[in-house]
Amino acid sequence: MKKILIILMCLPLFGFTQTWEKTFPYLGHSCARAVAQTKDLGYIISGGVGDSSLLMKTDSLGTEQWSKSFFSANQGFAIGWSIIQTPDGGFVFTGSIDNPTTTYHDVLLFKTDSIGVEQWAHTFSGGVGGSFGYAVEQTNDGGFIISGRTYDPSLISCAGQALYLIKTDSMGIEQWSKSYTGTTILGNGESVSETDDGGYIVSGSESLIYLLKVDSLGTQQWFHTFTSLGMTGGGYSVKQTTDGGYMLVGQTFISFFSSISLYLLKTDSQGFEQWSYTTLANGDVHGYSAEKTSDGGYIVTGLAVDSITRRYSLYLTKINSIGIEQWSKFFVADIDSWGLSVSQTVDDGFIIAGCSYDNNFTGDIYLIKTDSLGNINVISSVPIPIPNEKGELQKITNYLGQETNPVKNTPLLYQYENGTVEKKIIIE
Repeated sequence: MKKILIILMCLPLFGFTQTWEKTFPYLGHSCARAVAQTKDLGYIISGGVGDSSLLMKTDSLGTEQWSKSFFSANQGFAIGWSIIQTPDGGFVFTGSIDNPTTTYHDVLLFKTDSIGVEQWAHTFSGGVGGSFGYAVEQTNDGGFIISGRTYDPSLISCAGQALYLIKTDSMGIEQWSKSYTGTTILGNGESVSETDDGGYIVSGSESLIYLLKVDSLGTQQWFHTFTSLGMTGGGYSVKQTTDGGYMLVGQTFISFFSSISLYLLKTDSQGFEQWSYTTLANGDVHGYSAEKTSDGGYIVTGLAVDSITRRYSLYLTKINSIGIEQWSKFFVADIDSWGLSVSQTVDDGFIIAGCSYDNNFTGDIYLIKTDSLGNINVISSVPIPIPNEKGELQKITNYLGQETNPVKNTPLLYQYENGTVEKKIIIE
């Protein structure tokens, strides 16, 4: 007998852009270093609170669902600098943690399940003087690549500092690690990303922003520094662009204005500059995080310093594909605020994470969700694209919301991992 599967509808097709801003006060100084949207359309945040790493999960409206702190003060100082969600729904973050034996820092790689329960943790010691992990990305083979820096006093030529790369398998076991030294590469591998050829691009800075390209085993292929209008710094974020080139963000000192400007740089596939963007705001502007956007442009966050009051505002700016500013916004939750991580959300808005400080320099985690134009406290209807892959089937329910098994000749609702709901009927 023939079976016919009919898909009657596929939801959701439309949704509302949700905008809000929230602070999360924890006991002791706290700050969010990284944020990412999760499969359930909520958000995962990593950072630090007091002497511990913090992992916090919110729903789509920024309401805290759970938070976990790891490595309390009596276990050693720790902080989570970068976080990603893994295909199993869990999370991996990297940072640094005190080594009680050497009294220096080690790179930390930490894996949890979907509710923040530890599954495994590994530390890596790159040099005798301590090591830090600043960025992590999952690679196409299911493993992880980490960038950071390590310190060894014997490295006289580079003031003891070296860029540090670590490649692991899917369980966090080291496959290879490399340090890169010289008179120009002075550590601080702030960002790393896998490239289309299976290698890696790394950005960072000491006195100048740099780009380092390595192959899949960490062998250096090329290296460039950038000076722009003056001394540059940062190199906090690098991504490969659709044309095979690279985009990175930092800041540069503009001597003519005696001020610091956000610095967004676009290069070709060999790391040669194609264009750069700098701000000419009334005061200093620092860029800390940048991401590609669905329209081919870039979204950047950081902080802006008022030239008179010297107070900090969280700064958000949208740049088009050829380096022209489209809009910019400023946000302040308390006395001083700044953004350290930004990404585009599925509704074409943006999620920003950072810190907000009062007069006592007590920090709170600061989260902002905007629409596609950087606005908050607005409501607009937007199309929600349905991904090509729905993910795993989560459950089957009837029209009353009761879970059931597949039943022939009866319309049922099939709910998938990415939030898609399909109404199906199997006719026999």
